Amino acid sequence: MKTLIKISAVWLALVIAPVYAQTVAQETGAQPQVPPPTGGHGEPPIDNSEDVVDAPQVPEEKVEGSVTRAIFTSGIQDREPMDQLTEVTSAIDKVYFFTELKDLDGQTVKHRWLYNGQVAAEVSFPVGGARWRVWSSKVLQPDQLGTWTVEVVNGANRVLTSSTIENKAAAAPPVPVASETQTGVAAE
Repeated sequence: MKTLIKISAVWLALVIAPVYAQTVAQETGAQPQVPPPTGGHGEPPIDNSEDVVDAPQVPEEKVEGSVTRAIFTSGIQDREPMDQLTEVTSAIDKVYFFTELKDLDGQTVKHRWLYNGQVAAEVSFPVGGARWRVWSSKVLQPDQLGTWTVEVVNGANRVLTSSTIENKAAAAPPVPVASETQTGVAAE
């Protein structure tokens, strides 16, 4: 009888224990241990553990947030743009760039002003909330006609969005021709 119990215990250990261990491994997410091959004829298993190269760990990329609004305007009132400009003339000397940011809390965001493709100024803003509004301004000189671009750059120096505006020469006021001189008529 003792022999039968020993055989049963060995049988349980060889058959049921690996199945139980695999089930537990699947439930816990652990990797099951595979026993080495036993018995039989042939070559011993090849140990290629030295040939295994660990894959480089790629850090998870942090969600970088977004820009919900980015517009040029002639002014800011109550933390909102007063209008939206699509072009300016040299008669307007100061232009604002307004941006509404989302999910950039804790980062420093920049407005990078470019004139004809060259960096003219950078203005940095610490972002203090999930929804944050910022603006910067630039005085445009009369000789700075052409393309102005503002890039919104996140803390990782990645451009989130950009907007472009043209600074055009102001139209000269019409000069009256001598024959078009108007005379006032007063009613009596």
